[in-house]
Amino acid sequence: MRLPTRANAVLVAALLTLAKCTPRVSRTQCRYNSECTAPLACVAGFCAPECQTVRDCLVGETCMALAPGGALVCVVQPAGDGGATDAGASGTCADPIDLSGLTPNARGSITLQTNTDDAPPVATLPAPCAGARALAFQRTFRYRTRSTMRLGAATVSTLTASTYDTVVSVTDRCDAAASVLACNDDNPDVPGDIHSYAPTAAPIPAGTEVFVTVSGFAMPASGRTNHGPVEIIVFEF
Repeated sequence: MRLPTRANAVLVAALLTLAKCTPRVSRTQCRYNSECTAPLACVAGFCAPECQTVRDCLVGETCMALAPGGALVCVVQPAGDGGATDAGASGTCADPIDLSGLTPNARGSITLQTNTDDAPPVATLPAPCAGARALAFQRTFRYRTRSTMRLGAATVSTLTASTYDTVVSVTDRCDAAASVLACNDDNPDVPGDIHSYAPTAAPIPAGTEVFVTVSGFAMPASGRTNHGPVEIIVFEF
């Protein structure tokens, strides 16, 4: 039976409304903005959509600029990240915080929230991307790769204190003779962002144990801190 003319009009209008809504898809992992399809931007290793309001974002995300004057993008909001919290390990080379047993989130990332206020005030592991600058309050995490892929480690999160100037490094062992696989001071994807995103340049074989270290750096009178609340994010891509 054919629908009455009025019902047809209502149905067509509804279909046109639905057609205007772009379906949301899982985030694509990335290293550079150029690896994301416009208008997406690479944020903490994932292609994130630009937004105008929180309604443009996925559940558990908020719409915000990660740097003053920067574009608004969808990022995980503090109440919705679901990251584990520090289980009590000291985060030194002798007692690194083990990330391998944590369950990846919906994006495939391992996340853990900790605080470096009580971390060792003198850094011992190398972080060549920081140059000759003195690092402090270093905390170390141990991770065993699940597959042969590149590895990314980041502190780019709304759960990391906004004034916390972090340096992240990935090494093959936990001592002064370690080889540095990745290192980053300031997030290369967002100008002005003092948080860190360090991707390895090459894949790491499955089952390899690596160490991710978060250090702090703050220039005198800069208004920045070198320790505090931080979320570490580790993912394979």
